[in-house]
Amino acid sequence: MFAFAAAKLSTSAQGLSWQHLGILATASVAGILLSLLWHRALKAGEHWVSRWERLCASLESEAFGEIEVLRNSGIDSMRLSSVKGMSGKAVARHCATLFVVLWVLMFAYVTVLAGFFSVVMRDCA
Repeated sequence: MFAFAAAKLSTSAQGLSWQHLGILATASVAGILLSLLWHRALKAGEHWVSRWERLCASLESEAFGEIEVLRNSGIDSMRLSSVKGMSGKAVARHCATLFVVLWVLMFAYVTVLAGFFSVVMRDCA
């Protein structure tokens, strides 16, 4: 969706219309809302994923005996910049944040274009 909207961004006043700007502004707002919803979904899922990981770690000794997969892995004591910071959960949060930033930047650009377009239209009248 972002690539589609970004491809429609204008770099000049040629071919620019209020409809075009309105569609891009609406797409930007929709993108921001979807990205924020993505953040909420990740946060809601975190509870259940963490619960499952704790449950698996507690049942691990009964299931695998002396083999340690989750328990005593030391991941909880690792620094954030190490493996823990590059977990799938962290990457998903970073991606969602990246898209929020990209959509906000697009909305800001469309707002600047709208201001420029209104000045051009006023000067032409």
